[in-house]
Amino acid sequence: MTVVPRAEDYRGLATCGFDRDPDRNTATRKRDPTTVIAPAIPLPQPGRPAAATFPVLTLAGWSSRGGTAALVVGTIVLLGWWLDVDTLKGLWPGLLTMKPNTAVCFLLMGAGVVALARPAIAGRHRVAGTVLVGAAAGLAAATLSQYLTSRDLGIDQLLFREPAGQIGTVVAGRMAPMTGVCFVLLAVAALVRTRAPRLVLFLCGAALALAALNVFDFVFDARAPTFLAGSTQMALNTALTIGVLAIAIIGLLGAADPFKSLTGPSSTGILFRRLLVISIAAPILMAGLRLQGQRLGWYDTSYGISLMLVGTIGLGLVAILKLAGSARAEETKRQGAELERDRFFELSLDLLVVFDADGRFQKVNRSWERLMGYPDGALIGRSSFDLLHPDDRERTMAEAERHFGEGEEIRGFENRYRHADGTYRWLEWMSRMSPDLSVAYAVARDVSERRRRDDRRHHREQVLVAQNTTLTEHAIRDPLTGLHNRRYFDEAVPRLERSWRRDRAAEPPPVSVILFDLDHFGKINKQHGHQVGDAVLREFGRMLRERFRGNDLVARYGGEEFVAILVGSTSADAVRIAEGIRAEFEALAIDAGTDGPLRVTVSAGCAQVGDDRSTTAALTLADLWLSQAKRAGRNQVIGL
Repeated sequence: MTVVPRAEDYRGLATCGFDRDPDRNTATRKRDPTTVIAPAIPLPQPGRPAAATFPVLTLAGWSSRGGTAALVVGTIVLLGWWLDVDTLKGLWPGLLTMKPNTAVCFLLMGAGVVALARPAIAGRHRVAGTVLVGAAAGLAAATLSQYLTSRDLGIDQLLFREPAGQIGTVVAGRMAPMTGVCFVLLAVAALVRTRAPRLVLFLCGAALALAALNVFDFVFDARAPTFLAGSTQMALNTALTIGVLAIAIIGLLGAADPFKSLTGPSSTGILFRRLLVISIAAPILMAGLRLQGQRLGWYDTSYGISLMLVGTIGLGLVAILKLAGSARAEETKRQGAELERDRFFELSLDLLVVFDADGRFQKVNRSWERLMGYPDGALIGRSSFDLLHPDDRERTMAEAERHFGEGEEIRGFENRYRHADGTYRWLEWMSRMSPDLSVAYAVARDVSERRRRDDRRHHREQVLVAQNTTLTEHAIRDPLTGLHNRRYFDEAVPRLERSWRRDRAAEPPPVSVILFDLDHFGKINKQHGHQVGDAVLREFGRMLRERFRGNDLVARYGGEEFVAILVGSTSADAVRIAEGIRAEFEALAIDAGTDGPLRVTVSAGCAQVGDDRSTTAALTLADLWLSQAKRAGRNQVIGL
């Protein structure tokens, strides 16, 4: 099956925001969604010039207006009964008047339709509209039951009393039976609404037909048929208002409004409107001429019927010929639009494709052969998912499910498609589903070169980040021991102190300081050389890295001195930790290339940071205890 896209479908794809300058695509795609890709081929809309605009008319807007009109008519008639003004009861004196109960039904039906036509018909609006329409149907049904059972329920003269013998009235104050039938039909239609659109159209159409019949009876001064001769007749203002209400209730269908597609700028809508005028005007005109000729005595009834048939058929033939000419003109315009569309489809430098609902290729342009190497017809009927890179399959399937299943537009999605030579190319997609979700119209662009440039730039950025990280580490780390250096320590201590001061906890955690100093380190350098001394420093640095926690600050303080700040440890904890390190280091046999294993000891001083949270004071105190340990014979830990 070959799917022929419409011109408007490609016009939507032509505004996908691609930039023709490849250099400008390296950073970001253009954000302006109105940018049109070349070639800029005009795509006239079939049935109307491209520059012309035509409002799409629907009956949805008439629901509130029609309901309001019924409310106004009912109010005016009741006011006429209250003031006893016949002009307000009917259209003018001498005509059949609308009965009070009929006016009440118009009030109830009008208010109900207005409530149901509100944008949010849920909740109170929906309940109120349903109750009002149901009340009108109940009053009309009660009146009809009086005609069927010949029982008087006492509702005809409940509001106002009407004298007997009024024009077209058999029972004073009683609603006409055809009026009651119309109210019941319209009420049922309003209550079912979108649940049964065809039923709504049938019921409203029946009410419209009955109302129109009564209007034509008045226009042509016809007598009521025998079976209705003994009943109250429908007033002219009643018939007109019922017609308005029927149209208003059809408007409640909303999206199911059958006239929506017939009132827009399409060729179907134009033909419908012309045919509607002819189909209504021609019979009325011919019927009026026939009756006028008979009344003047020019011919009898049979000859009048013959003239009316000939005239109606003649006007119908003229209308058909006129509409046929219009249809040919519309077809010519449509074919021209399709030709322009096909030119755009084939001349586009981008990859244009039509997918069915299962993601199979239905139509592709020649760019697929030029850019992807697939000859004409090679992709038709083939699943687009077969060409995906394995690494992109999962996320593409998820995007396709959202697109084909929910109808959401795809814009700026990138994946890899297999070229005919077996390599993969990066494609950037923009796709839009048709209104019935049967096909998708998509445009893709080969962005492989841009992706390669982006990958190279990203790699360079990663290298620079790694180099910067290395340089930063070198700047704050001691290269020999791997611990932080003195510069980092001096910069970190003020930050720690500020964080301690910001901590408003009732009991701030204790903080302790340990100063280490390797015993007789100068003698080691003098006897064995600096390389052996460096090996000793590396071993002690390794031990400190392994023994302290990640949140402790440990640094080489200078030469053979090391410092550690322990958050959450008292001075007693610091002495215990330092003693463990001292004992472990004393027992360590260092293989530094000497004649035998080298054993080195370390001394330490510990102090706790005071309430003033000053690390400098604690370091000074720890240095005093370290000096005391040195004087006391070294290889020991002293602290409070």
